[in-house]
Amino acid sequence: MTFSVDESLIDRIHEASFIPERWLPLLEELMAIAGCSQVALLQYQQLGIGRFVANEPARATFEVYYKEGWASRDVVSARAIQQRAFHFTTTWDLFTAEEFEQTEFYQQLALRCGIGSCCGALIPLPDNELTGILMHRPWREGPVDASAVATLNALRPHLARAALTAARLALEQARAALDTLTRLRLPACALNGDGRLRLGNALFEALVPEVVKDRAQRLVFSAPEADRLFAETLERERKLTSGRTGLTFPVRSTDGQPPYAAHLVPICGDGRDVFASAQWLLIAVPVAPSGQVNFSLIESLFDFTAAETAVAGGLLAGKTVAQIAVDRQASVQTVRSQLKAVMGKTGTNRQADLVRLLSNTQVFGGKGEPFG
Repeated sequence: MTFSVDESLIDRIHEASFIPERWLPLLEELMAIAGCSQVALLQYQQLGIGRFVANEPARATFEVYYKEGWASRDVVSARAIQQRAFHFTTTWDLFTAEEFEQTEFYQQLALRCGIGSCCGALIPLPDNELTGILMHRPWREGPVDASAVATLNALRPHLARAALTAARLALEQARAALDTLTRLRLPACALNGDGRLRLGNALFEALVPEVVKDRAQRLVFSAPEADRLFAETLERERKLTSGRTGLTFPVRSTDGQPPYAAHLVPICGDGRDVFASAQWLLIAVPVAPSGQVNFSLIESLFDFTAAETAVAGGLLAGKTVAQIAVDRQASVQTVRSQLKAVMGKTGTNRQADLVRLLSNTQVFGGKGEPFG
């Protein structure tokens, strides 16, 4: 079967570089050319595949992929990267049939998820970032037709230019957000999906190395508990197929620096997520005694339920768990469970640390001046 390059398709490719929501319909057109049933635009990170845009069958495959930890056993992606498959390449270009059928990937994932016969291309972006377009159909259906691969490779330069444009726009979005936070006198930085530092305003750079350290693998907090929460959040949200929420967590004072409430905020938007070398904003809000506890702020910062906020308020008032249980007409066991949830969300291990953190919570207004 022979495919010709559709000029209107080229126009749609370049439209997607400016409109992230156009990537999925575009991917489905490419999938139709290849005669595949699953398609994804994805980001490659140090720890495996990161963010992606995919059709529903591919999303179901990724659910299994992440749940079962295939990132470290993905021989197809590993070999494509090793062989620098910057043009559309099939599984048969990377493996012999006998070799592929002997892999764990084929036997335990491909057969079950209806994949294996792959056609994909890597697209290098600035700063050694890699994205890719990956299309799959069941292995038993054989390789993608050579004429279809040729058509996709004719489109590849346009796809690469669109990807580069999208990546630059995503970076500018992060810069604009940092500029706004600088005007609010808030230390902030932009991170990639692995947590590596991409951009930081001058206020954030002043926190290095006392509060945070810029390491090659990722940003590291000097306070061990804060770093644990940060690392766990990155790992958990890297595996999500949708609905990133981020996290607010406390950063204890170190070397004369004040304590901070750190907000990890996702930069969202379909295809923008895949191309963005900056996928997270990290905002460090200094906290200091304000003389009055702002319970609305505490509930918002740490995503407390109303019951958890009430328990925290009881502790701040100097009450014991038993006294809080009486006040709330609840069992001691219930209050202890709610207290455990509060400590988990704030990253504290002792009630004294929890009280100290919450009593110091303060928010900054538009000009960086404290209020409340």
